[in-house]
Amino acid sequence: RLPFELELALTGERWDGGGDGVDTWGADLSRRFDDGAQLSIGTAYALYRLDLFQLEEREDVRTWFARWREKRGAGWSWDLGYEYEDDPGQDLQTLRVGGTWTF
Repeated sequence: RLPFELELALTGERWDGGGDGVDTWGADLSRRFDDGAQLSIGTAYALYRLDLFQLEEREDVRTWFARWREKRGAGWSWDLGYEYEDDPGQDLQTLRVGGTWTF
């Protein structure tokens, strides 16, 4: 038994449009800490993915990601995330920093 708990999430999607089929799947491994923080790492695969920054469709995309979320009080949390997208045409790296306030 591990001295801490891990969560594993698996996702999958299958679209079948007659002659065309699209498969998407992913895996996410997360650990929650006693102070409310959470660390997640994972991967996802998409046959098609829309890049909203460059307004183009990308094919055969593998994404690797890591995210740190920390609760900082009632209704406040901070996020730090990194994504690496690997596809045959172009690699893309994204660093995200954000805050969330819920009320």
